[in-house]
Amino acid sequence: MIEKLNNKNRNSNIEALRIISILLIICHHYVIHGFSKVENISMMNQYLLGILSLGGKLGVTCFILISGYYMIHTRFTVKKCLRIVFEVWTYSFILGMIYFMMTKSISVKDAISVIFPIGTSLYWFMTDYLILMAASPLLNIVIEHLDQSFYRKSIILMIVFWSIFPILGLKYAFNDLLWFICLYFIAGYIRLFHNNTDNTNILRYFFVAFSSYFIVMLSNFLFILLGHTFHSNMLLQRSMHFSSLNSPFILMTAVSLFHAFSTMSTRSSKWINLFSSCTLGVYLIHDNMLMRTYIWDNILKCSLFADSVFLIFHCLFSVVMIYLVCCFIDLVRQQTLERLFLKRLNKQNKKIFPQ
Repeated sequence: MIEKLNNKNRNSNIEALRIISILLIICHHYVIHGFSKVENISMMNQYLLGILSLGGKLGVTCFILISGYYMIHTRFTVKKCLRIVFEVWTYSFILGMIYFMMTKSISVKDAISVIFPIGTSLYWFMTDYLILMAASPLLNIVIEHLDQSFYRKSIILMIVFWSIFPILGLKYAFNDLLWFICLYFIAGYIRLFHNNTDNTNILRYFFVAFSSYFIVMLSNFLFILLGHTFHSNMLLQRSMHFSSLNSPFILMTAVSLFHAFSTMSTRSSKWINLFSSCTLGVYLIHDNMLMRTYIWDNILKCSLFADSVFLIFHCLFSVVMIYLVCCFIDLVRQQTLERLFLKRLNKQNKKIFPQ
């Protein structure tokens, strides 16, 4: 999710897209977790919540494209992997302890998830991401030996089988990890074969992104409208159909946005790079399986705004506050626990933990 780079080496345009992506994900969680148990939602707010929920998978797709874009030219090291594992475990353990102190109890299943957050249901994304990261050296070797024509045809074939066919109801051995690999190949193709210095097409990229995302928003609105008109739960349940992780419209939006941000004139902003370095921490804190119900129900009290005209303002306030508070927490972690951890790692044998 977050490719750890020195702040000085980061293109702030791409890091800005990283920040936008996590904000979209928080907004998505605002809807699916904050209103999952709420039944009496006004019609207007149902449409609004439907629109607000659509960006989650777009944000995830952008994250993988950004990571693949960097990893295609970055050497995998155990140190990088352990750094991410330590961050995941740190938040899992601390938040698990906070949950236990608040509830005075914890199930065996939840305790196992806290101790082993990777590979369990606590953080699905991190499990797939770390597998992708570990597989990146092999994927890079494969990519290096593909000529451009065969590379392009391979990507098209993966998109057909894992994006276009599923939207039609046909699935061919699809899972999230396979889709991440497909996105990795797409990011690699962009890095290797597209001219990232030609910024004459930026407006066209944004137009394609907004057009494809408009289709997603329109489909969501129509499914909700038709569902209520014909009193069909089946149609209501399909309202997120075109915003799935592997939706061709989400893919087109993400790729176009990535093209637009990566082809802008390269710049470096200390503040953008600083806040983008907290993105993984923001995700791990606010979407912790044990704590997220408390965050949305007890702290932000989302259900109170189900029938309110101030819903959009509550959403904006909640998303911004979660982002800023989590960034502050993660910056503290970076300067304390992570610094101590890296100092300890650097004392180990360089043959075991290569730089």
